[in-house]
Amino acid sequence: MGALTGELPEPGFTFVDGDLFACLLEWGLTMPVEVAGQGERIATLHCELRLGHPTDGEELTVTLRLDGYEFRARHPDFEDALHEIGRDLPRSVRLKACIACAWSDYHPVGHSLMTGLACFRGAKDVYRECDGKYGPRGILTIWPRRTEFVQETWLCDQFEHRTSDRGYRGPFPFRGRL
Repeated sequence: MGALTGELPEPGFTFVDGDLFACLLEWGLTMPVEVAGQGERIATLHCELRLGHPTDGEELTVTLRLDGYEFRARHPDFEDALHEIGRDLPRSVRLKACIACAWSDYHPVGHSLMTGLACFRGAKDVYRECDGKYGPRGILTIWPRRTEFVQETWLCDQFEHRTSDRGYRGPFPFRGRL
């Protein structure tokens, strides 16, 4: 994050080489969840991103609030945080967002804090055949066919829950250790 005009704003913010540091950014958004036998419900996702000094790095805390319960995760990115929350939810509750969609995947060499999730809804035929990293049906081969990049919490009308037989990254939530 940097100053849009190239000039530093009023004192009160800490910038190093034009990037914002030493602050806490907080935001909230609604996120649909599906509850078995009850249909779709709306949960609240509270996000905190603590930016330390350049040598300290950043810390992301994500908290899903649903029916008076809180499910919290602290990780370096949204993928890992939402996987942990997805694993901690009762098995009857599932997140309904792009992170949990059958048509989304990350590039196998890594991604950023957020919005590095590729959507393949426009190429379901080839994505359905994805069988790993390499080869004619590997994610690296089909990567150029992605529809667009999306944020993990986004949701479109073509959402389908992710299962273990889809894409490169496997099921959501991943029930093993990250």
